[in-house]
Amino acid sequence: MATHELWTISLLCCSLVTAVPLSSFYPYGSANGDTTLGAFDDVISPSIATSVPFYFYGNAFSNLYVNNNGMITFGGQYYNYFPANGAPFPIATASGIVATIVAPYMADVDNSVGVGRVWYRTSSDATLLSKAKSDIPAALSGDNFTPQLLLIATWDQVGYYNKKIDKMNTFQCILVTNSSETFAIFKYADGMIMWTSGENQATLGGQEAQVGFNSGNGVTYASFPGSLTTSIVNIASTSNVGIPGQWVVRISSDIITITAVNQCAPNGGKGPCGQACTDNGGGSFNCSCQTGYILTGYICVDIDECSSNGGLGPCQQICTN
Repeated sequence: MATHELWTISLLCCSLVTAVPLSSFYPYGSANGDTTLGAFDDVISPSIATSVPFYFYGNAFSNLYVNNNGMITFGGQYYNYFPANGAPFPIATASGIVATIVAPYMADVDNSVGVGRVWYRTSSDATLLSKAKSDIPAALSGDNFTPQLLLIATWDQVGYYNKKIDKMNTFQCILVTNSSETFAIFKYADGMIMWTSGENQATLGGQEAQVGFNSGNGVTYASFPGSLTTSIVNIASTSNVGIPGQWVVRISSDIITITAVNQCAPNGGKGPCGQACTDNGGGSFNCSCQTGYILTGYICVDIDECSSNGGLGPCQQICTN
């Protein structure tokens, strides 16, 4: 029986922020030391050797590949573009085609016009490692997770086959490892997920983009809601961590589950909050404070009611905060 992760959660769909602003992307481009796949169609990076292993479906990998068609593979290249001569998940590794796939937006990207680029690099920069740690909720990683290495891949204003740039997509995948646990962070830029498939598939449609994870054994995989339908564009306004357009998933386990994170679970039910945490579902939460405190960020700060009226506050003679 095929192993297919089922969703039983409500996703965050509505917020003052519609998707991730570009300012929250990890820095990318040539100025940040990235390599580009160039202005081509159906192109794959050479092997990216890493000093720290990344774990995927329980297996360690120290060589990765970035594919311009919206995916990263482990241990080898996946040559088929999707979906015209590829296939929906699960895909089995066979005949030299390695199908261990992380797919932030697996579809028929075409950069051959020269507009849009796919960028990638590994990084152990302390600032970026700290950013990755903060992007992964403690409820998912535990308090002791300390990132050691990142793979940052960015699809910047990429068009679709055949040489179409009237609609463009911008998204980013950050793989984060501490040499034993690995997480995938997907970011989708605000207002910049515009197309779902190549021109040669029916509608601008047919089989639309696939988002998820494929183990390569032909059985085990996990797909995001909306994959292979036009509603996959909603990936940019939904979330499992309470930030529309941002998704975080542990990918090192034998089974990958895409679930909303209850960020209130750690710290005795307080989560990241100073006093009280309310889980809203879909990875969203609210912090609140007891009477006499004011919320500043996640922290509750004592209100000094005695500070006014010359230290008397509301009192006539003596005020004790």
